[in-house]
Amino acid sequence: MNLEGNTVLITGGNLGSRARAPLGTDRSSRKSEPERSAGDAARQTHREVLRLLATDVGKIVVEKAKLLRENVGPTRDSSSISTTLSLRCTDRSIFKSKAGIAMTNNKVLVLTAFETLFNKRDYEAAAKFWSPDYIQHSAHIPPGRDGLFNLVKSVPPALRYENHVVAVDGDYVLLHGRFTGNGRPRAWIAGDVVRVANGVLIEHWDTLQDEVTQEESKSGLPMFGDRFSAAQPELTVEMATAIVAPLYDALNQPQKKDVRTLLAQAAHADYKSYSTNEDWLSREQLADVFKQIGASVPDLAWSVKDVVVSGDRVIVRGEATGTPVGELFGTRATGKSFKTMAVDVFTVRGDKLASAYHVENWIGAIQQIQR
Repeated sequence: MNLEGNTVLITGGNLGSRARAPLGTDRSSRKSEPERSAGDAARQTHREVLRLLATDVGKIVVEKAKLLRENVGPTRDSSSISTTLSLRCTDRSIFKSKAGIAMTNNKVLVLTAFETLFNKRDYEAAAKFWSPDYIQHSAHIPPGRDGLFNLVKSVPPALRYENHVVAVDGDYVLLHGRFTGNGRPRAWIAGDVVRVANGVLIEHWDTLQDEVTQEESKSGLPMFGDRFSAAQPELTVEMATAIVAPLYDALNQPQKKDVRTLLAQAAHADYKSYSTNEDWLSREQLADVFKQIGASVPDLAWSVKDVVVSGDRVIVRGEATGTPVGELFGTRATGKSFKTMAVDVFTVRGDKLASAYHVENWIGAIQQIQR
């Protein structure tokens, strides 16, 4: 008995002889030693089939059974019937060999693991698929099994994984798939490489790209499947919050942050930040302003209090606090702190910010410093 993919092949020997002996003759005595051995092998095969069918390793059905008649030995007397039964496990899960060693189909194992974690959100069941010593190479996911599970717990319930192509190379499973409902305006097209060891996922690499529209595709072909998505998902509060998050991260102690990189994550290269209806700063100029404010207020903290979405517009009500150590908008430091409010009205294009009109109550902040 051996295993090919998810099919168990059980091959038996002689099932009996077509020759008839004279009546009254002891049938066992009429058989040669090779014939008796072949018959024993056939009976052992039948016992193996019955044992496999009786086990609870999966829903096993007989896909096909074929009797192959062939001549054996120098006489070529057509006295052997060779039997091959192909048994397929319909739930494509786990087989056990004669020695009792568990064998799995790595392709099915990984797809089932992804379905359990990302789509069903069954963390207890998913833990059985991921090794406690899971090694994570992704730039987007914290290390270890806990890092992955905690990330999945933090994303919207609408998250769903769809697989397009899967290939197996020994212990490595390569997947091309798509994550939708991830809290972003664009679905993620994911290329994942998973290493399997001892029946669990032990190591992972990935690459992620935002899915493009037909108009944006240089090749004119979809990144996933054979057709483009009908439309981009409607902007939600969760999506909007994720889009603006890097910008507000840059406003929290800017001197300690890579402000330009954070703004590039949040805003397009042609982003315009309006302080009046006519005057605006580019993304690069805005980064310099953030740094200047951070130099004056090293403990600057900027929190988001409310997010409202209307079409492609995102309105954010925020709060800024801090204690200046240097001059702030022409006012010298007094050792006193401020707390003030800000309102930003953003326009979103695709998955990033295109523009903003913002108002901050810096006059109220300065008054608090001077008291």
